Amino acid sequence: MLAAVLCLSFLCPSLWGADTAASGEQYTFSEEGKVQEWLYDGKATTGVTLNSGDTVTLSVESDTKYLHLSFRELLLPYTLTEYDASGEVLSSRSFETDYEVVLPLSEGVSFVETEAEKRLSLLELVAYSEPLPESLASLVSPSPTTDLLVLASTFDEVMELYGSLLAYTHIGQNAHVTVAVAKTPFRHELAEVARSLNAMGISVYPYTLGFTDDENSKRLEKQWGKSVVSELTEMLLALRPAIIVTNGKTDDYRSNFLMENLEEALLAITEAEQPHTVSKVYAVAETGGALTLSYTEPLVALDGRSAFDAATEAYREMASRTVFLKTLPTEQSFTLLLSNVKSDTENESLWENVSDRTSRTDEVAVSSPSPIPTEVPTPAPTEAPTPAPTEAPSAQPEAPSTEEQNPWRLFSCGGKEVTPTEAPTAMPTEAPTEAPTAEPTECPTPEPTAVPTEPGKFAEKFLDYTSEKKEWVEVDEKNGTWIYRNPFLAVEITRTQTTLEREGKTVPLAYYTAHIYMRDVNSFRPSFASERQNGRTIEYPETFLPTEKPVLWITGDNMIQGDTELKGHIIRNGRLYHSSQKVPCLAVNTQEFSLEIVDRGTPYTDILDAGILHTWSFGPVLIQDGVVNERARDEAKQGGIGAPNPRTGIGMIEPGHLVAIVVDGRQPGYSEGVTLEEFTELFRALNCTVAYNLDGGVSTCMCFLGERINHHAENDIRTGMQASWQRKIPDGLMWGYSDLVPDELP
Repeated sequence: MLAAVLCLSFLCPSLWGADTAASGEQYTFSEEGKVQEWLYDGKATTGVTLNSGDTVTLSVESDTKYLHLSFRELLLPYTLTEYDASGEVLSSRSFETDYEVVLPLSEGVSFVETEAEKRLSLLELVAYSEPLPESLASLVSPSPTTDLLVLASTFDEVMELYGSLLAYTHIGQNAHVTVAVAKTPFRHELAEVARSLNAMGISVYPYTLGFTDDENSKRLEKQWGKSVVSELTEMLLALRPAIIVTNGKTDDYRSNFLMENLEEALLAITEAEQPHTVSKVYAVAETGGALTLSYTEPLVALDGRSAFDAATEAYREMASRTVFLKTLPTEQSFTLLLSNVKSDTENESLWENVSDRTSRTDEVAVSSPSPIPTEVPTPAPTEAPTPAPTEAPSAQPEAPSTEEQNPWRLFSCGGKEVTPTEAPTAMPTEAPTEAPTAEPTECPTPEPTAVPTEPGKFAEKFLDYTSEKKEWVEVDEKNGTWIYRNPFLAVEITRTQTTLEREGKTVPLAYYTAHIYMRDVNSFRPSFASERQNGRTIEYPETFLPTEKPVLWITGDNMIQGDTELKGHIIRNGRLYHSSQKVPCLAVNTQEFSLEIVDRGTPYTDILDAGILHTWSFGPVLIQDGVVNERARDEAKQGGIGAPNPRTGIGMIEPGHLVAIVVDGRQPGYSEGVTLEEFTELFRALNCTVAYNLDGGVSTCMCFLGERINHHAENDIRTGMQASWQRKIPDGLMWGYSDLVPDELP
């Protein structure tokens, strides 16, 4: 159970954007008399940065047995010192950071001091008495054997490729399963994987091999190094799996490279001091595998629901992936790559001829052919908190008797249990209105509508997530409207052609306004021109959009491709590309579905500690806290930026409702562009509380389902301030994912 924390003291700079909490919270962070709860909010991204020599002191109760720490970075040194009640040192141990770690504490410990030896970010610090939650127990005492090891190349494969298989084997066949991921995911991605596995009752924390690389890169061998075999060997000897399943795609560099090294590792473990032989190795086959498993049969363990149903519900915990609208496999074929037992002849089960299983049954417990119920009874409370809670852990209720426990539970954050039919937490509590039909006459107006204030706001903008129809598109290019809807995202674009009065003259103007409604902030993603995500490589947007397949895409801030001396903090996916406190930058707050301005003078560590994963730095700020920036022209750093130009900008009307505006310019007779003041007015007229200027000029671009809808001069002018052509760029902002984006664009 959770051990009470008596006090936590630490001296550090204040956290940018942190909320203060009332005193008396069970888990508190004390700083100069202020009490903050954010260190224990359970969110995968918020934390505190410790500089070298900084310490955190945690007082614990007498029955405390374990310390759970979460870190943002890997392999950074820190020291853990234990003290008794008199202040005498019981032990002092040195470690390297891992994303999640559980450390046993000495008998009689009264308080623990954690000291950073290099700058690192501590995300969570919680003390436990016995017994540990199952989800954390595997970090202390891994199972000496596992029935099935699923070896994924990347974190997204865990559920999208193997999710149904995991539910089928663990729930349906009561098999002990472990998931290993070769490429180390971001910290928040690993937390999503852990929550999804836990939602299927898989309490073994995912194993990460720690390799990093560029997607589909031929540099894998150099980047992963020669340690791949040794890492795989160490893992296999620790887990001692009976069966391994991995990806059999022959056109994937990672899968091929992993398979090559796995073969050597399998040989190495048979020659170890305590040898182990894997019974069989299977690869998921796209077609033609000898063994085919169906995941749609009703299971007794799920009260008639199927493994596919269980995996689909659990997949909702991977919020950064569910917006891709992927459908998990309903059946899969497998190719037997290696067998150290008798040859398969029946080809009806992974376990054919395998006897060394820790589970109790060999067959899927299939229910009678009665109708599948639409709901699963709400499971009784459990005493184990979830592996990645989103709020402070609390005391758990007494565990129910074995007879009362449902063999499959779905856990949401904070230990709360939900039935498998409950909607994701990001979904509104009321059902969205029925999606409009594809008839143009019934198409809803793309003009912004009044925003409801109830929890289900914007509900009318989205498709019903329970309906079979997952996407709805209406395009009327002649009249300048582009509309897209899915259960998580709505995009409504209008083209406006008008005129402006400027210095006594009437000038033409054309611009595109995209209203973006997000039910899940993960509908938003940063875009990179290169799979290397280095911030320097540049390409035409049409070149890399077929890979990223966004619904809406706009130009970013040019990252570090140029003018870095004029920029502030540039952060993408939690990775720092450039740091300067001299100018403000724009942050995407993934906790609030909002945009925020980070003021000059803010250290980048404060931004990361507040859980911000993405910032853009071009500028200037146009609107902040609903107030127009009257000094925008003076604050503009790039030369000529105040003059009429093509422009790209992003604003927020309220959390969950963003506005992107792209202005065409430098094209006499069609559109001459706008000044900074005129651009600001476009956002102010929409009641934006935040607005920010992004890279414009010849970088200006807006794409809908892969097609650029704004225009540059047809004659490709490339001279002076009248230049009008689409340049290559390193980055962008994008929303949604759709297979409607062609694999190749003209």
